Amino acid sequence: MKEVSKLKLIEIVETVDGELLAGENIENCFIGKIYAGDRISDLIVNASGETLIVTHINNISLLQLLELFDIPAVCLVSQSYPDEKVIDKVRERRGVLFSSRYDMFETCGRIYKLFNNTP
Repeated sequence: MKEVSKLKLIEIVETVDGELLAGENIENCFIGKIYAGDRISDLIVNASGETLIVTHINNISLLQLLELFDIPAVCLVSQSYPDEKVIDKVRERRGVLFSSRYDMFETCGRIYKLFNNTP
């Protein structure tokens, strides 16, 4: 996990050529931490109200994670798409869900560069 100065979520979505699946007013959403991983136990330990989760998980487990923690946004990698039920639940809780067109390595690399270029 890398702590960073807060960055607009819209900039992250653009950096990974993201497709917004759920979320409103992402221009007003800021991210201060990022954690990438596919083990729910690791995601739970690193989740917070300003954490962007980057993961392959796109099923009911993701939904449970979102319901337990106040995570502002999730980035799915490799153009992964969850069931419509998951998308609807993310919308209900007013969270943000987007899909990167890149794999985990490329997505994280692009986000890392973006954070490191921010003063």
